[in-house]
Amino acid sequence: MVDVFKKGNIFPMLAFDHRSSFVKLLTGNGAEPTVEEIVQVKQDILRVVAPNMSRTRIDKDYSLPALKSMHSLVPYLLPLEKTGYTDKEGERITEILATPKQLIEKGAQGAKLLLYMNHNVPSWSAQIKTAKNQAFLCKEANLPFFLEFVLYTVGDTKPGTVFETVQKAIEDGLTCDVWKLPYPGSKEECEKITTLVGSTPWIVLTGGTTFEEFNTQYHVAKDAGCSGFLAGRALWQEVGTLWRQEKEYKDFLNQELPRRFRALLL
Repeated sequence: MVDVFKKGNIFPMLAFDHRSSFVKLLTGNGAEPTVEEIVQVKQDILRVVAPNMSRTRIDKDYSLPALKSMHSLVPYLLPLEKTGYTDKEGERITEILATPKQLIEKGAQGAKLLLYMNHNVPSWSAQIKTAKNQAFLCKEANLPFFLEFVLYTVGDTKPGTVFETVQKAIEDGLTCDVWKLPYPGSKEECEKITTLVGSTPWIVLTGGTTFEEFNTQYHVAKDAGCSGFLAGRALWQEVGTLWRQEKEYKDFLNQELPRRFRALLL
C-alpha cells in the first residue's frame, strides 16, 4: 500500500506542509506576503524537486493549490492534525483536524500524523490513544498512515532516546505503515531502530538542521537500514531571505536546490 510513495527502493520525500512557520519565514523583517505570493514560492520549489521525489507532505492552504496548479501526479500526504499543539501545563497535546475520509476527498494518497512525544509524562497515554485511533481509521479507509514523532522536554523531564520512544509506543500497541523519526544520534542507534520496527519502513526527518548536517545524518541512517528521508527546511529554508531577490532566488532554485537533492540521492 505504501509502494506508491517509493522511488526505486527508497522513500525520497519532501516535507512541505509548513503553514504559519512558512509565512514567518517569508516575512522575515519585511511585509507579510500575500496568499498568492506564498503559493507561488511553494510552486517554484515544487517545480524543481518534483521530478526527483516520490511524494510530498503538504498542507491544504498553500502547498495543495500550488501542486494542483502544476497538474502534478506526485502522490501527496495531508495532515490529520491541526497545526501546532495544545499546551497543557507544558505538555503538548495533538488535536485532530480532519478524518481520513476527508483527506481522500482532497486527493491525498496518504495521511500523516505528528505527535509530540515524551513517554515520561502523563500526556503520553492520550497521545498514544489518539494515534491508535487514527491508525484504525486509516486502515479502515485503506489510506497509508505515516506517523511522525517529535521528542520534547517538559520542565526537567527529558523524553528519552528515539529508540526508547518507539519501543515504548510499540509495547503500547501502536502501529503504522511508515515511521517518520528524528535522527537517532548514531549508526548504532539507527541499527537498533531498524531491528525494532522489523518490516515496517522508517524514514529520517531533517529536524531543523542545516542541509550539510542532514545529508550526513541521512547517509549514516541509510547504511543502517533507514528506508528514506523526509527533507524539510534543511533543503529549502534559504528561500526565506532570497525570494524577494530575483537573481539570487533563481540561482538557488536552479542550482543549489537540485544539487542538494542529488546529494541525498547518492
